[in-house]
Amino acid sequence: MRRGRQDATGGGQVILLNGPSSAGKSTLARALQEQLLRERGRHSLVLAVDALLRAAPGGRESVLSALAHTGLPLIETFHAAVAAAAAAGAWVIVDHVVGENPLWVADFFRRLGGVAVLAVRVDCEHGELRRREERRADRAPDWPHAARQARHIHAFLPVQLRVDTTRTPPEACAARILHTLDQAAPAFGEAAARERPRRFLRQRPGRAGRKKRPPVRSCDSHYRSRQCTS
Repeated sequence: MRRGRQDATGGGQVILLNGPSSAGKSTLARALQEQLLRERGRHSLVLAVDALLRAAPGGRESVLSALAHTGLPLIETFHAAVAAAAAAGAWVIVDHVVGENPLWVADFFRRLGGVAVLAVRVDCEHGELRRREERRADRAPDWPHAARQARHIHAFLPVQLRVDTTRTPPEACAARILHTLDQAAPAFGEAAARERPRRFLRQRPGRAGRKKRPPVRSCDSHYRSRQCTS
């Protein structure tokens, strides 16, 4: 059976959608996938961290809860799956809350070294975000968690594009993302994507002025050791 290729080079592309719960990432991902196929003839994968959570035991409804109760390397597993698909030449739309932790951001971009990445900040105004979160039917609403994410989730991410889903339809947001990709160089964003996350793994110089190498730690275990407050 002959394997199809999407382009002459077989190069992959990652479109990272980072944003708080209920910001509209999943709806935007589906709209983007449909437009890629309809307007560019390009097949793509949507990989969502929520799907991995549903595969974990206990029906955990957030990454933080799953890490606290299962001890499984969920973040690293998810990032490895994204990296493997992109390295094999797939276009991957990533529905994620990677900005929860700077170590997650660093791990994500480290694994994607050499792959073109477009990091998209998905925003939604406070009032609309709360309305959506409180009306969720796929899981129990958790407004304090969503509000905390909205305040901090973009702080550690090297954002290359921002979309606001408050009043803009997902199809229009998807069209803007495609336009940005059309205007970009083949390796769009690689330098910017690698530069900022690297800073968060550096330690302060020792007493003699020497920089210590950061310890090799699981980004999942690091986050489990921190107290998360709403």
